[in-house]
Amino acid sequence: MTHHTRSAALVALTAFALSACGVPSQVEPADAPPVVTETPTPAPAVMPTPVTSATTWNDETPVGQIVAEAPSAARLFELLEIDYCCGGERTLGEVATKGGHDVAKLISTLRAMGPEQTGGATRAWADAPLEEVMAHIVDTHHAYLRRELPRLEKVVATVVRVHGDEHEELAEVGELFTALKAEIGPHLKMEEDELFPAILERKPGANKLLDEMSTDHDGVGAALHRIRELTSDFAVPEGACVLYKQMLSGLEALERDLHTHVHLENNVVLPRARAALRDA
Repeated sequence: MTHHTRSAALVALTAFALSACGVPSQVEPADAPPVVTETPTPAPAVMPTPVTSATTWNDETPVGQIVAEAPSAARLFELLEIDYCCGGERTLGEVATKGGHDVAKLISTLRAMGPEQTGGATRAWADAPLEEVMAHIVDTHHAYLRRELPRLEKVVATVVRVHGDEHEELAEVGELFTALKAEIGPHLKMEEDELFPAILERKPGANKLLDEMSTDHDGVGAALHRIRELTSDFAVPEGACVLYKQMLSGLEALERDLHTHVHLENNVVLPRARAALRDA
């Protein structure tokens, strides 16, 4: 994304044109019938929350903290390609400098994004009991991955097989997706069977499991970033069939969900669990 495009997007968001942020284009039918007819499972919605801490945000505020306090801010960060999940500890000043953004305008835009602009208020997970946050992660994001990954696996494999000759980058996309899926399954099980119970029971071994979770997230983030690069930000190639378009929209939805998922674990669960374990 060019600096000009990002600046225009920032101006549009400041004017509260949020409905245009991060919404995939409507897929037009193609002549060739799809090999896989299932429609993508929509990623769990990133629900907005009232901006109650916006007045305290400044260039030293971590971006992960901002999204934890106001999930609707994720839409702006996604548009501007700001990593708020694995890179959530970075400050607004750091990401603004790296991305060539005016930090004052960025803060102003974030403060202007209230629930009345994005469809109503919901719970701020930063303030919810840890037990509820973890239950939400399992019931919403883990459930989504278990539904979507097998479906998307079929789509990716078919697109790689059918279109791999004319699109050489698809071979690496397929390899990355296969590795990602293989890593996510055991990761979800570890969190549900070991990490989350250990946090609730304040077990000393929870700290080691938190380290493992964070390391796994770094690998997921790197894979997602590379898939986005290989697909040119999920751009649809000229003449792409319906199945090819389904793959790209499915991968983009998967990325959005995993960004939200990892954000909740890295920027809400992890720091609060560390603090609780210290006090135990």
